[in-house]
Amino acid sequence: MSEVAVLKQRTPEWRQLRCGDVTASRFKDIMTSPRTKAAKEAGEWSETAKRYMEEKLAELTTCVPNRGFTSTPTDWGIEHEQKAFPLAKERLEKEYGTSVFLPEGEFAYFHHPGEPMI
Repeated sequence: MSEVAVLKQRTPEWRQLRCGDVTASRFKDIMTSPRTKAAKEAGEWSETAKRYMEEKLAELTTCVPNRGFTSTPTDWGIEHEQKAFPLAKERLEKEYGTSVFLPEGEFAYFHHPGEPMI
């Protein structure tokens, strides 16, 4: 069973917990295709994917989380997050037909027991 940690987002503890993890908001970076046909056919990673994985490897090696970033979409998401929690909970409960633990106003992180805690 997974451990559940409830932390306030963007705190040092939250950043440390996510250190080295691929996040949903950046998963697209891993899925980008290389620019050339030869690189695609060779099964190579895109430069974007390589940079992101190097960032994650650096975090795992040093145990120092990346400073993060800010952008207009991120700021908008933070501003509207409180409205999104009840909607997300309702949708998850409807889809999975069960009560879902989704703490309002905080971030829920599910850590797989097979992964090391840094």
